[in-house]
Amino acid sequence: RAAQAPLFWSALLTGLLVSTIGALGLWPLAHGLLSHVLPMDAVLREELLAGLPWLLMTVPVVTVCNILTGALQARERFLELSLAAVLGSAGLQALPLLTALHVSPRLDLLLLSILAGKLGTAVYLALCCRRHVARDLPVIWRLDAVRDLLQFGGWSSVTAVVGPMMVVLDRLVIGATLGARSVSHYTIPFQLAERTTVLAAALSYTLLPRMARAGTTPQREALALAALRLLATLMTPLVALAMVLVGPFLGWWVNDELAAVSTPVALVLLAGFWVNSLAFVPYTLLQSAGRPDIIARCHLAELLPYLGLLFLGLQHGALVGAAAAFALRAAVDFVLLAHFGGLLARSAGVLLPGAGLLLIAAHGGQGITAWTACAALCGLSALNARNAGRTLRVASP
Repeated sequence: RAAQAPLFWSALLTGLLVSTIGALGLWPLAHGLLSHVLPMDAVLREELLAGLPWLLMTVPVVTVCNILTGALQARERFLELSLAAVLGSAGLQALPLLTALHVSPRLDLLLLSILAGKLGTAVYLALCCRRHVARDLPVIWRLDAVRDLLQFGGWSSVTAVVGPMMVVLDRLVIGATLGARSVSHYTIPFQLAERTTVLAAALSYTLLPRMARAGTTPQREALALAALRLLATLMTPLVALAMVLVGPFLGWWVNDELAAVSTPVALVLLAGFWVNSLAFVPYTLLQSAGRPDIIARCHLAELLPYLGLLFLGLQHGALVGAAAAFALRAAVDFVLLAHFGGLLARSAGVLLPGAGLLLIAAHGGQGITAWTACAALCGLSALNARNAGRTLRVASP
């Protein structure tokens, strides 16, 4: 554990220093924009200027929270992290509401209440780190540790920017090409389909520290392959069931008109997010191996071709074409990450049966074929999940 001291303290102290300097540097720029450049009502300008200091103070607080969260994740303290997420979310919802009801709904006071909630989360995480991470560790700041962290974080920052950009880019292009009404017909099924990745995100969250501790590349790959099998076993029936139910659900939740337009879009998006959820495994594998540069380069290589596919899809297939461009980009992303992670050849046997069963579910619509396929998938999941989970435990270091 003593070897972790330079990494932990260098990350914490450097993150706090850099984020504080960044916030202080943004202060005069933001103040000048709000005071002299951006047109707005005088009352709103006054409230924004009053709330600007509290808003900028959240930058170092959030940075520290992220660093402390990463340290606890490395120690696999997921109970503490879950409590922090629940308490933090409740505080961010309750404190501004209580401030507005019992003090004043002024923007600066609301931002101050948000800052207080973030500070509370930071204090809780710091206490957890003191107990589980930093106990008996000397405070050490080392330049070589900072250099390694900045190199790793630089490539991770590229992924953090380019990845979400590709996710929201389609809505901007749809709005400019087909109009604002089409954006809602695309965004609603997109948001529903995106929820299916929650399971994959949770698995990768817990898998990263185990993969990072694996001693050799074959051990990491064995762990990743076991996780991929388990995830595919769990995700395939979930997505297939969603394909069967999404049409009636959209008709009940919104209206039949939107359901008629958005159901085909939802079917393609669900298939895309199925592949996207499986890509979490090679993504985590590459991160654990210290190669975020590969992930970033893959995303940069996908950006322009995806934009071209998006325009072609909209021209020839309208919203379904846009969804197909997203699904194809997700498939290419999985192939690239799995290839560089050494999983591509061995993952074919995991993907192909699931993809075939999803085609059955999508083609059957609401008919008996789809329900039969979903029932078979659920049965398959119940039979295989235990074996896949056992494999994952055996492969864990």
